[in-house]
This record gives sequence, C-alpha cells and structure tokens, in this order.
Amino acid sequence: MKTKIFERSFDEIKDIARKTGKPVLAAVYGYREIDEYPDLTWLKTVQAEDGSIISSCRYSNEDIKEYGLEQVQRWIDEDHERLESYGDTWWMEGVRAAAEIYILAGDSFIIQLIQTPGLWGIESDSEEAYFKEVFSGEVTVLRGMLEKLNVAGLEILEKPLKYLGDVIEPAETPATCYTD
Repeated sequence: MKTKIFERSFDEIKDIARKTGKPVLAAVYGYREIDEYPDLTWLKTVQAEDGSIISSCRYSNEDIKEYGLEQVQRWIDEDHERLESYGDTWWMEGVRAAAEIYILAGDSFIIQLIQTPGLWGIESDSEEAYFKEVFSGEVTVLRGMLEKLNVAGLEILEKPLKYLGDVIEPAETPATCYTD
C-alpha cells in the first residue's frame, strides 16, 4: 500500500530549484508491502525422538532444562501452527519510505523516486504502532540519503508527518543505519 505523506506545489518546487540550483524534495511516500521472500526459518525446530533440540533459531536444550520439555514442546507446537497458517491468516510485510525529487534540467525537470531499502520480515498482525515506528525510522534513513544527494527542501522531514492517520515524530535513530 502506497500512502502519500507530503507533496509540494509545482510552483514551490520551481521556486526552490531556481533559488538553490539543487534537486528539490517534491513528495514523500510511505509503503507497506507484502514481503515476497520472507524468512520463516525462525518458526522451524527440528527435534530428536527424545524431544531434545537438534536445530532451532528460538529454542535450545538449555531452554528444556530451564522450562521443561512440556513447556518448550508447547511453544514449538504453537510455532508449527503459526507456520501452517502463514498465507491464510497472516503474512510478512516490509515498510519503506520514498521521496520524489525534481532535478532542474534547463526549462524542465527530471523526476526521480528515491526509496529506502526498507525493513522487511514484519508480521502482518503486528501492532499498528510498530509499523508507524518503523516508518519513522525509514524517514530518518530517507533524510540521510537525500542529504547525501544534496537535495533542497528537507526541512519538512524534521517535522512530525501524518502517516496512516496519526502524526509520526521524526526518529532519533533509524532501524537501518548508514555511516560514512
């Protein structure tokens, strides 16, 4: 699902481009999409006949010692049921942010879409607040990408934005971090 978060008028874009000579942030979008290549291995556990753990991303034989085989087996069975319902009652999604930038080229503009890599592998039935938190982090990543591209008009990304009906504050630290 693509959601428009912010959009400048064409006159404002022209004015900023002519004054600064830089590419201009024209629009911001939020994306929430199905993860086409999810990693569900964290729900799989291989056990020996005696119930001990052979292979698991979540459980170990130490868990069996601490919580007992019966409890760990319940968790493994719940994971198996969850895996079986994948695609029917839940799926994996990704969240990313994108910016449409206008680059002055003589008397016209070249329009480019710049997208964050996104955060993927989010369970579709996660709390809405979590999706909004992830989007806030993606906007922070997007701002860093646009700064590297010397884009003008980024002040809008330092203010709260409206996303999925709620105001999203800019994140201090993104979920994904880029460094020099």
